[in-house]
Amino acid sequence: MLALRRVLLVSSTVACLLIFAFLCTIYLDEREIYLSIGRDSARIEQLLSKCPIVPAAQHSNKACPSGFIRQGHANCVPCSKGSFSLPQWSVCKDFIDCGEIGSSVRPTRFLRTVGNWAFHVAEWRDYEVYYAKGLFANLTLNPQALRDLPPHENMLQPIGYCTETGIVVFTADKPLLAPLSDVYEVVRGGRCDNYLFWFKMCVEYVRILARLHSASAARSYVLCNSHTLQQILDQIFVTPEFRLVLGGYDNLPIVVNEKGREERIRCSDDNLVGPFVSPEQQWPFARYKVFNPREQPPYNEKADIWKVPDITRSLLARCGSNRCREILHYLTATHVRCKSKVPQQRPNASELYREYLSVWEIVGGPQLHGY
Repeated sequence: MLALRRVLLVSSTVACLLIFAFLCTIYLDEREIYLSIGRDSARIEQLLSKCPIVPAAQHSNKACPSGFIRQGHANCVPCSKGSFSLPQWSVCKDFIDCGEIGSSVRPTRFLRTVGNWAFHVAEWRDYEVYYAKGLFANLTLNPQALRDLPPHENMLQPIGYCTETGIVVFTADKPLLAPLSDVYEVVRGGRCDNYLFWFKMCVEYVRILARLHSASAARSYVLCNSHTLQQILDQIFVTPEFRLVLGGYDNLPIVVNEKGREERIRCSDDNLVGPFVSPEQQWPFARYKVFNPREQPPYNEKADIWKVPDITRSLLARCGSNRCREILHYLTATHVRCKSKVPQQRPNASELYREYLSVWEIVGGPQLHGY
């Protein structure tokens, strides 16, 4: 009888420990809303109330952001090419030049290195701005991209540049939290470390591509500093509102498509290799010919599309949940198209962006203002 009691005591103790472990698992999954709770809107609202994944909608009477001015009682309208504005301004001004940058822009604090740039907080005529200095002597600015790309939430707004010294000055109305490569360390284990946050980062990245590839009816900018995953993540900032902001303008060549004729580009004179680089960017004659950059066939913006599935998988892998695996399942067919070895068979960036927004809605993401 005594032995039986001991067996029952041990059994009940083990059962209690197993139940406790199970409840702990439920608690951890409940914290990140990874259990099979369907798409319970109350749960999602609880998650979002703790982490501002979606910024509040902007009211029409709010001051226009940098790069825009208000005309009468109309909505905010963008400044023309080669000009800029700061919040509260009523007029746009021409970009500041090398002389103005040298005499009036004073760096005050090093911020961080992003891609090929050292970013500083600086002062310009009592305004706080960002001062970006190229890290390499052979770094080439793209003045056309700086002047022609319209202002946008996912772009830092330039107010001037100097090609001789490799300096670009940006408005500082978008606070910069961290590069996308470091954001895991910022949110890990916190309120924002959940499937909606990580998928929002994927949606934001595709939105940047859609903006670059549809800059105008006949021009597409290619994100050429993208030969490795780390290189891409290093040049994109995350803001406190969890928007992504492109921080590099030094290698954005233009694909021109006018009157049925396409002028293609080459991103590099180097021999690009590896599964991350699109097939058309790699030397096609490797079996019988030494690499020659002058003979490398040019390509277009579809090279950026090839890399999207790898970037998305990398970001979603950081949340480690069933919901992120579910998102990848919904995107399977789209990602297969992105990985087509025939560039023409890949979706364009705008189409890809719509697919991502569709999946965002399917997995319970709330409305994204301004998207």
